[in-house]
Amino acid sequence: MSLKGRLTLVGTLAVLLATPRAALADEIAPQARRVAFTFDSRIGYGATFTTGQPFLGAGTGLAVGMTLPSRFHFELGALAHLGSAKAAVGPGATFHARYASFLGLAGAGYDWSLARALVLRPSLVAGGILIAGSTQVGTERERDVRPLFLVGPSLACLVRFGRFHAGADATAFFVPARVAAPVATTYALFGFEQ
Repeated sequence: MSLKGRLTLVGTLAVLLATPRAALADEIAPQARRVAFTFDSRIGYGATFTTGQPFLGAGTGLAVGMTLPSRFHFELGALAHLGSAKAAVGPGATFHARYASFLGLAGAGYDWSLARALVLRPSLVAGGILIAGSTQVGTERERDVRPLFLVGPSLACLVRFGRFHAGADATAFFVPARVAAPVATTYALFGFEQ
């Protein structure tokens, strides 16, 4: 070992021996964490990558979550999307179609603290979507509700200020019943931690 390496080693040992044990323990030991409950409101947009009529569009909802001392985060959410409406008029007939959707989701993720107030939360989200549709041609009207399962990765970025937080969440869903029709959502979220 070179002279410079030995001096560095001796200096490091001297600093460690001179540091009070309590201060060193505070730096090395992880902060005592507790179970935290979160409540979020969300507003955003969802897109369907299909040639059919969009059933997501603008949406809003609520989510409740729980973060364990190990930083694993579990969440349940309910969201409603306005969907879209289309109309056409032809000789002797009119056509109206309206679609909207309702999502019930459960997610599991991990909170990575990038800075004191900045959290990155990758998650896996799964749930169900109810697509409510109404189609009218002339005087004939048909309504239907289609339930579908969806699953996908999600990433949230949160900024915490006290008990409150704000951020953004983006999710890419895969719909097994419609392999060629993935879904993406993005929300601004605002909430607090209890």
